Amino acid sequence: MDVLSDKQPLQLNNALWEYACSRYTHPELRDLCLHLQESRGADVNLLLAAGWTALNGMRMSVQQVHNHVSEWRHRIILPIRLCRQSLNKQICLERKLRSTALRLEILAEQVELAQIYRHVTEHCRLVPISEASPPSEKLDIVTICNQNLLDTLLCEGHAHPVIDSEIERLSFLLLNNETPASDV
Repeated sequence: MDVLSDKQPLQLNNALWEYACSRYTHPELRDLCLHLQESRGADVNLLLAAGWTALNGMRMSVQQVHNHVSEWRHRIILPIRLCRQSLNKQICLERKLRSTALRLEILAEQVELAQIYRHVTEHCRLVPISEASPPSEKLDIVTICNQNLLDTLLCEGHAHPVIDSEIERLSFLLLNNETPASDV
């Protein structure tokens, strides 16, 4: 499915994009996301979406979201990333090309996040987390986030079916609004 041929235009600047930009400035979160990308094949945008949906009381149907954005990721984002990574930072001309490729990669990732945002807001269900919900149906936000993250890693085929310390740490970082102090 060509996601850009959808009838409705994508909303590039949306709440998920703002959340992702805000959270990704945290060095520990960024490093952990990149580690999971390299070691487990995780899609960083899906990891960020896992936290955002949990904060919004939604259980993400990761397989559906993954299927929705997979072609874009493999056809557009990954080749741009591979091109950027192949450029030498030490050679001036290649450094300039690398910088341009990075901007293009970020724009492609913003498109992917817009696709995720549209899909999640149209298809994900709210999970009862209020006191009025029956205890058997009630989940806390951390549990929702952990399960969203685990499902994301399982979807890519690079996770054990248990919540480990990396998932717990990432969940904590995604759910807490602590941003590092900027160096002045």
